[in-house]
Amino acid sequence: MNHYPFLTTLEPSFFARKQTYAVFGHPIGHSKSPLIHEQFAMQIQRDIKYLRIQPSLDGFAAMLTQFFALGGQGANITIPFKLDAYQLCQQLSSRARLAGAVNTVWQDEGV
Repeated sequence: MNHYPFLTTLEPSFFARKQTYAVFGHPIGHSKSPLIHEQFAMQIQRDIKYLRIQPSLDGFAAMLTQFFALGGQGANITIPFKLDAYQLCQQLSSRARLAGAVNTVWQDEGV
C-alpha cells in the first residue's frame, strides 16, 4: 500500500489562491482522496487543492475548526472521526441522523 504525505498542522499559506478541501482521518497517509478529487476537478475546469490531514486523536475538533477558519471549503471525514464530526455539525441530513455519523462537512455559517 502506498503512503502519501499528510499534514498534522495547518498554515494559512495552504489556503492561498485555490479553493481548499481535505480528508481528515487517523491514519490518513494511505488515502487516495486527493488524487481522485483533484482529477475530477480538472475534468470540470476547477483548480482546487485537496489535503490529507491527520489530527491527533484528541485534536480533530480543533483542527476542523481551524481548517474552516483558514478558508477551507469542505472536508471528507473518515475513521476514527465520523462520530466526532456528527457532534460538531449544526445541520444534519436524515441519513446522518440515522447513522449517528458524518462523512462530509462544509461550512455555510459555522460547521
